[in-house]
Order: sequence, then C-alpha cells, then structure tokens
Amino acid sequence: RLRCDWSSDVCSSDLKVIFDTKWKLLDSTDNKYGISQADMYQMLAYAQRYECNDVILIYPQHNDFESLIPTFNTIIGNFTVHIWTVNLAGLAGPEYGPDIRTQLNSKLSSLLTQETALVS
Repeated sequence: RLRCDWSSDVCSSDLKVIFDTKWKLLDSTDNKYGISQADMYQMLAYAQRYECNDVILIYPQHNDFESLIPTFNTIIGNFTVHIWTVNLAGLAGPEYGPDIRTQLNSKLSSLLTQETALVS
C-alpha cells in the first residue's frame, strides 16, 4: 500500500503537498546529492496517487551539507519534487537549534509564496 509520511491540503486551496522524510545524509560531492532513483520514483508515485503537484523529500541537515538544493522538476506530468534539509539539533532542546516545526513552516510559506506568484 502506498502511504506517504504526511500530506497537507494547504490553506483550503487546491494546493496539496506530500511530505516524505529520509534519514540518510545527503552527499554534497555527488551530482545527484546521493538521492536515490528509487526515492524519486516513490515521490512520483505519491504525486500521481494523491493527485498533487508538489512533493517534498526532507533530509537531515549536516555540517557537510547546509546549502540549498535546487528544485527538481520531473519529466512526467507537472509534478515538482522539492528537496529540503532540516536542522535536527532542536530535538535535543531549543538551546541546541531551531524548532523543526518552525523550519518546516518557513519553508512551506516560501513554497506557497512561489506557487501564488506563478498563478498570478
């Protein structure tokens, strides 16, 4: 059965977003950042199954990989696969790093702003 980690109907709009978390570390020396073909196919399957345009892979941020990753645009359909990194240090307490929910809300707000600009 095909089940994503979580999904969201954002702001009661037509924008549905699928989120999937990965616990492996991204590789800044690899031209594909170490993202497996299977993970990309999985995200495409989610996009088709749940009829959404945006799917997001979330990886842990680490010292060797803190820069932004470009958005991947898929060849099939109008699906966009976004790759995000999240600082997990906040899990140990607020004195160690930012809250994960705050990080995700910020990234999602940015995505919504971009989507709104494209529609306008």
